[in-house]
Amino acid sequence: MSFAYINHPAYHSENEELKSIYNKWRQRQFGKRIPVHVFGSGSEGNSVYLKPYRTLIDLGLTYKTYQEYSPTFFLDVDYLVLTHHHGDHLNPSTLNRVIQNYPHIRIILSDFMWNMITSDDFKPEYQKREKGEMVPFGHDPVYRTDTSGQRIKKPSAWAPEFFKHRSKFRTAAPETLTTHDGKKFLFEPLTVKHGDIVNIAVQISDPELEFEFLYASDLDNLGGERSFIDCYGNTQHVTGLDQHRRYTCMFLEANYDETILQNWYDNLNQDDPDYRGKKARADGNLRHISEQEASVYIEQHLDENGLFVPLHASKTFGTLHQA
Repeated sequence: MSFAYINHPAYHSENEELKSIYNKWRQRQFGKRIPVHVFGSGSEGNSVYLKPYRTLIDLGLTYKTYQEYSPTFFLDVDYLVLTHHHGDHLNPSTLNRVIQNYPHIRIILSDFMWNMITSDDFKPEYQKREKGEMVPFGHDPVYRTDTSGQRIKKPSAWAPEFFKHRSKFRTAAPETLTTHDGKKFLFEPLTVKHGDIVNIAVQISDPELEFEFLYASDLDNLGGERSFIDCYGNTQHVTGLDQHRRYTCMFLEANYDETILQNWYDNLNQDDPDYRGKKARADGNLRHISEQEASVYIEQHLDENGLFVPLHASKTFGTLHQA
């Protein structure tokens, strides 16, 4: 399959050469330009803009960041897809600015995420630690509780505005979307498991540009359908990633190299005063997809001439960081 979306004359001026891009065998590619802008991928903030489709996936950065890219950036965004509520994927202050100032933007998210960002669990109150207090193993949060041991919850500061603009939000579902300049494309979201919450993976199909796209970050497996118990104690059923489809462009989480991470564990010393912190740092990566796991999925589902962009790559434990 050719890369019509790369060579299409309408997008020549919009194409960018990303810092880190590979073929299906994880060989670095140079000189490949695609109409995508990566604002960020990692714990400091996630956000990717698909230019032909005027679609922004995730909003994990400050409003200023987008304005520095272009003062009129959000005028060119028709659809904002929010995959999940974690702070590196959603900056609620930025979202509030967007819904206040850009009424044309339609925000797509899961019902699970809508319930989360409008509930008292969106920004839970944590117990403030005393100076010098040892951080619990694994950096587990300590929630504030009342005298009966119940968690103290504070109403979401953003919920009133989100409810006020409820009409701008729509539940993620397969549908044909149209940009303000008339471009049509098929949007097909998938639901995936990310620990104890529901996350969204994004599929976009465009036969005209021979474009089959996948964006999947912050998930704990690359399999298909499964059920699990969420953070509320409810049973969730997710579709998982497509186990049969082939893509021309794949933005997929590849967080750490298994050998590098194992070497880190092998060199940990329990007599080291920083042992707990170092182990917790490594443990956090195990909640993500390794480069080796990603490679298996890529080799099975990426076109022979396809392009792979690693997401959420670790600077410490990975080899595919966007740098």
